[in-house]
Amino acid sequence: MENNLETQAIDIDLDTLNLLWNDSTLPPLQNIPNQADKSDQAIEEFERNQEVPEAPIYEVIPALQLSEDRYTSILLSSESSSHELNAIRAECMEGVMDLPDYPRTSENGVCYAVEWEGKTKAQAKKIMDEVQYCRKRFGGWRTAPSAYLNNALVERCTFKCTGSKYCEYLDPKLRVTNYSEVTAEMVRDKQDIYEKMRQEMETYPEGEAITYIRSVLERLEDKKLCKPQSDNCTVVVADRAPTINGVRNYQLRCINHIGYNRTVLEAKHYYKQLDTRYYPNIATIKGILDGGTVINTATCCDVLQNRARQLRCSYDHPAGKGRLQTSGPCNCRFEVMIPLDLDIYPTVFVTCTGLHSHPVPKPSKVLGTLQTQIWDLIERIHDPRLKATGFAQNPLVKEWVAQQGKRTISQIHPSLGNSDIFSVLLRRYRLLHYPPGSSLMAVKREFLRQNGTDNQYIQDFHQSPTGFMIICFNEAMLAYFKTLRTCTLNMNYKHLIERNHREIIWAVYSQRYQKCLALFRVITNTDGKHTYALMFERLFSLLKRKFHFELQWAHIHNPTTGFIGFTSDQDYKVMFGLGVYLNRHYPYLTAAEHAMHTFRLCKVHFDRGVNQTIGTTGPYQLRMEMKKLLDCPTAIEYNQQIHYLKNLGNNQVAAWAAHKDQPLIKAGLNPIFSKMTLENFHCCAPNSNAAEILHERSYVYSGRYQWLEEVVALNEAMDYEDYVKANVYETTHVAYSYVSRAALERIKYWENRQGRTQGRKHRLEQDQFHIGSGLELAQFRTLSAANYSGSIRSSSVGPSDSASNAKRAKRTNNDTSSTATATGLDEAERAANVELLHQKAEGLRLQNEMNKLRLSLIQNAIDQGQIQEAQTLLLADLRGQDQGGPAPGG
Repeated sequence: MENNLETQAIDIDLDTLNLLWNDSTLPPLQNIPNQADKSDQAIEEFERNQEVPEAPIYEVIPALQLSEDRYTSILLSSESSSHELNAIRAECMEGVMDLPDYPRTSENGVCYAVEWEGKTKAQAKKIMDEVQYCRKRFGGWRTAPSAYLNNALVERCTFKCTGSKYCEYLDPKLRVTNYSEVTAEMVRDKQDIYEKMRQEMETYPEGEAITYIRSVLERLEDKKLCKPQSDNCTVVVADRAPTINGVRNYQLRCINHIGYNRTVLEAKHYYKQLDTRYYPNIATIKGILDGGTVINTATCCDVLQNRARQLRCSYDHPAGKGRLQTSGPCNCRFEVMIPLDLDIYPTVFVTCTGLHSHPVPKPSKVLGTLQTQIWDLIERIHDPRLKATGFAQNPLVKEWVAQQGKRTISQIHPSLGNSDIFSVLLRRYRLLHYPPGSSLMAVKREFLRQNGTDNQYIQDFHQSPTGFMIICFNEAMLAYFKTLRTCTLNMNYKHLIERNHREIIWAVYSQRYQKCLALFRVITNTDGKHTYALMFERLFSLLKRKFHFELQWAHIHNPTTGFIGFTSDQDYKVMFGLGVYLNRHYPYLTAAEHAMHTFRLCKVHFDRGVNQTIGTTGPYQLRMEMKKLLDCPTAIEYNQQIHYLKNLGNNQVAAWAAHKDQPLIKAGLNPIFSKMTLENFHCCAPNSNAAEILHERSYVYSGRYQWLEEVVALNEAMDYEDYVKANVYETTHVAYSYVSRAALERIKYWENRQGRTQGRKHRLEQDQFHIGSGLELAQFRTLSAANYSGSIRSSSVGPSDSASNAKRAKRTNNDTSSTATATGLDEAERAANVELLHQKAEGLRLQNEMNKLRLSLIQNAIDQGQIQEAQTLLLADLRGQDQGGPAPGG
């Protein structure tokens, strides 16, 4: 048998075929006369022995050509079909490494011999995924001999091109038919048409108005304009009476709209005021709605794959998005032949016969090999929360792009410029590997998996028709909580991606471990006092039932060793929630009384409320008056201060003071009103910074707006790591960082930081308002304070401020002179101090001018008989005098 094969190879005239080979032996390229019998004998002998003969290595050579004087075409199908019409023939053959996006074709056939070394047969059967033409398979895969491969058995299948979809406004140049290949001229024509189309859309005079009306009509066509929308719903332009200035008033509305006060509540027909920028094009708008105006048909270059599901063009033409049309049947077919033994013949043959009779689709289809490589990258990254943008920035993807010799992933193939391709593949990966998803069901599945194990973190999972609650902690967190008498509570809105999801953190700054540690984490989707009551109920009952730990309260069980309470922000819901829980179990006190025994409010949130009320640049004296509430030694002084703030004439300050006058808020701010002992009140942390720091650490550790399942998993890892580090610190005294965590160092750090912040603000003020001009600086300070309250009469520059400013200026002058003499300051520093004094003096002069202005306003009001207005102005001045004496120059 081996001799027969070698004899056949020797009889081939290689010089006549103009071929280059890496071996001197190769099966014949074509059915040569007088050799068919020997080939049949070789095949029969092979089948009898069921052994694979030793065969030469077949290598595909690019630009394979046959001499026309010897063979008119290449027969690729069996010899018996050589005289049949469906025989597979090719007038030329090209050896390629990969099948091109748009393979060349002809009436007589073009064969591509694709090298398939190291690839599988399953991949070979998907080779048509490498072309941009849509196709349909006719019949299945069948086995037949191939004359080109010396009658070796191959699997073959037939595919037929199904055409493309194109816009109804497609330019005639692109409506090419009967083409055999995509030429560079065709690509240039498409680019020119796109540029022409873009310029037409940008320069169309009424394009914006037409686009807006088209969007309304498309919503009407999609039956999404009115609720509910009936068959006779139509949009018209309603011409209303002109305004007092004579401006016309146009409205877009459905003809069935009769006013909201006379319409059934369930019916909402379209009604909207037309934007004034569309008024110059009102005639065109009316014409489009009436159907009388016909917009000039635009040109287009949009050609899509035949499998595209969209119904309209991708571009917004002046005449509207064109409808997609399907091309007629295409005469091109693709014949795929795969040798049964790819080890002997590592080549796949694709023969393209016929001419295309449809516009060329754009290269929006992802090639099969690229899709396989992207899928492998996704599996290697193995991240269920991976997004399309994160995928492109992943180091593995960047390495893959560099291996392709490109800088960005979109340079590999034009179709990869569409990021939705990665979104689809990532979603498919999540559905396959994470079927429960990443939301509530995934957490429930993880809870069931962890339940009863030693390292359980999700301790409780509660779900009801109105919401859910997840309680998370480990044994180390609970063990440390048992040693505490107080902790902080705070709610986080930014860690979870769902807008209604909240994360409540119980935290404490540990002097023992010199670290902020989480105690419990509760995730829920509701926010109210009943939510907090449910949290306390489920958590404390869980501790009692599962861990045999019942919390002892200081105001109920043991004043010296019991749990005192919490430090939280000024959210009354958490205070009422705990009060409701305690009142349910210890009803001899009301819910409010329980809350007064167990809560202290955060000073940082108190300062934030002051800044939000009067602004960061608000009056200094007023700021100090508001902050006095924290240090009032008696209830009488506190109430007097509240009364004073309520009657300042500033509505915002009055509302703020009314909030601080509530019993629960007073008890949390000032120990005079708290039901705690003074010692227990000061045992509670003065702020909730521990919980705030853990919020920020969560953002750094896992990022903001994450999915529920990922937040729980990352919280588990972070809490475990924190307590491991704390244990290492306690046993080995290895610091967390080179920066000292001692209280002295922390105080020094925050003091220095505050000084740097104030200096930076001062320099910024100097840069923005030219410190060389004292008048401009004084005007800015005066106007900024006046604009906040809405009236110049309530400006921060009052009589008392003027007197204190003068005293401070004098004191500053003396201090500056003595300091300059003692320390030998240079002349530049002294000049800067003098300039600052000039600015303050200019500010005082401006204050006097403002007081004169107020006096003139009072006089004008009296002269015009506006007694009420004059009394109001006079009372404002009298109120200012009560605060700090007579105004300068008044």
